Amino acid sequence: MHAVGVDALRGTLQPRYSQQLTHVLEVADSIVLKSKLIYNWIGAHKVWTRANPAATILRIAMRSLHPPRRIRLMRTHIKIVAIVNLLFSAMGILAAAGALFSGVFGSLFSGSLTVAVVGSIASVAAALVIGALSLFGLIAGFGLLNHQQWARYVIIVVSALRLFRFPMGTLFGGYSLWVLTHRETRMIFDSRMM
Repeated sequence: MHAVGVDALRGTLQPRYSQQLTHVLEVADSIVLKSKLIYNWIGAHKVWTRANPAATILRIAMRSLHPPRRIRLMRTHIKIVAIVNLLFSAMGILAAAGALFSGVFGSLFSGSLTVAVVGSIASVAAALVIGALSLFGLIAGFGLLNHQQWARYVIIVVSALRLFRFPMGTLFGGYSLWVLTHRETRMIFDSRMM
């Protein structure tokens, strides 16, 4: 191996990556030795000059230490979805509380017994539906920040329901569905790369 390049590379890495790099280089050296034996046995000069196995292994090892840009970018998208979902859910809980109090008090002060009963029941039902969806979204937002697979499924369902809240719910619901059903997101959650 090229000692100068490896030492320079080790100097730029954090200490915990330096040990992993040393192990990878030891494996790469053994593969280079085996490759040279195979090269001498087969005599395939063109194959050896096209791809250096040590360089290939080092490149793969560096990719595992630093994930590709699209994975890092998708992690940022997931955090944005989680934070905005927490904000939407907090606003939803406040809206449910507002609907409950204004509906009940407005119905009670209407002067009619029928309007008071029907209005109170309707406002309680609306507040329960809005509050339940917002509570699920709030819990799932914290779960998504902690990279839980179940939170991804809950946010997908909540985002699909938010598509009907035009215009902001539609925009954010579509964005959330795009992020959470993306191929890189599924890879991140399946392999727990976060």
